[in-house]
Amino acid sequence: MDPLLLEAIRAALQIAIRAYVQAGLTREELDAEYNKQWEEFKKKDPNDLPDV
Repeated sequence: MDPLLLEAIRAALQIAIRAYVQAGLTREELDAEYNKQWEEFKKKDPNDLPDV
């Protein structure tokens, strides 16, 4: 997968994480959610991702 695309997705996840922080999650909850979302993303077939 294109490294630039991965970096863009990673940045989008970081924005989402900021929303979780503002919602008042603990660091442990935040880490768990980030890891869960990242692992789910890595399992996706690159051919199933939308064109950007």
